[in-house]
Amino acid sequence: MARRRSRVTGHREAARNIRALKRGLVRPIGEGARAGLAPILSDAKANLIANGSVHRGVLLRGLVIRRNKKKLRNSVSWQVAASGKAVSIAHLVEFGTEPHWQPNRGVMHPGAEPKEFLSPAYYDNEREAISIFGKIIGPALEEQAARLYARSRR
Repeated sequence: MARRRSRVTGHREAARNIRALKRGLVRPIGEGARAGLAPILSDAKANLIANGSVHRGVLLRGLVIRRNKKKLRNSVSWQVAASGKAVSIAHLVEFGTEPHWQPNRGVMHPGAEPKEFLSPAYYDNEREAISIFGKIIGPALEEQAARLYARSRR
């Protein structure tokens, strides 16, 4: 029996269309991610107030939704994060501290119990965040795919 050779065609066009699809979705993905993170941010702030972690309001004001700058240039990544002075205290509130010496004050700090605010906000709202993201990215994906299909038919 003779061996038949097979050929794959269209792979270059498919790869080009996938790259074009990605380029057209950068803005909607960012918008969807920011919108999806909004309930997590509001719950995290509500948790801070509920567990009594608002003394001067530094952490409450410092929680924001921001772009993750460590990601690659062509990728979009957003996060709920602490900014400004809140960066230095967010992890201490979330995870607590062991007793430790404070050399600048010359005293022993007794430690602090964890007062989780961000983890519960994430777990309580992850499905809602995904739903919001999908509602924004879905129509944008369909629109971009239709645009690419129309361009390929010309």
